[in-house]
Amino acid sequence: MINYSIWTEFKNLITSKNLLMQYHEFPYHYMIFASETSTLEYFTEIWKDTSKVEGIDVIQNNIDLVDFETNYKPYINLSPTGEDGEINVNVTGTSRVKLWDDITEVGVTEDNRLKVDAELSGITLSTIINECNIFLTDIFTIISKNEITIRTYTVPIGRIFRLVLWRMDADHPLAIDCNLKVNGVTKKKFYLDPSQGKDSDNFYTLPVIFATEGQVITITIEPTMPRGEINSVLVGIEL
Repeated sequence: MINYSIWTEFKNLITSKNLLMQYHEFPYHYMIFASETSTLEYFTEIWKDTSKVEGIDVIQNNIDLVDFETNYKPYINLSPTGEDGEINVNVTGTSRVKLWDDITEVGVTEDNRLKVDAELSGITLSTIINECNIFLTDIFTIISKNEITIRTYTVPIGRIFRLVLWRMDADHPLAIDCNLKVNGVTKKKFYLDPSQGKDSDNFYTLPVIFATEGQVITITIEPTMPRGEINSVLVGIEL
């Protein structure tokens, strides 16, 4: 289970439970998370560039950003990464590392990094997909060269939509443009060229606010000719 809360609630919860806080840094925002068990995780997000998101309290976000970057970011772990089964984790102060897999080797490097031959519990795409409650799929026969809307989804009142995955597959003689829009404004675009057969593209992310209550998400296509089929998959979390 993945539980979202705002930054102030998140940090108080993590402190009260004495959990290890970690973060991913993206170009426009931070994804901050912690794991209590292998199936129970908490996360929040703070935006570095609020022009890239809608429906948030910008003033509070900026206060949270200063708090996180000043009082937490320098002292907590980055999300662990590694290769060939080895994961290196920064250990500072009283930080704790929880392991949910059998450990075959644990050591400390010369620069005080914990070296573990195991996997660390964390948020993965597969665990997020399991928590999604919006799965919109469409198979559409292309019958026009004009821009065609193949899916419309309106975010219900009192809800927000967090995008996790958007995928398009095309069987079309020539190039085709695919648009993911919010209130008519294109937020993401794929350029598919299945002239040699089939083509596909996908975009996935940790769940970030993509649309808020009352906003309309549309998927449109701009084909070169009225032939072939296209398949669309939109996955997210409605909260």
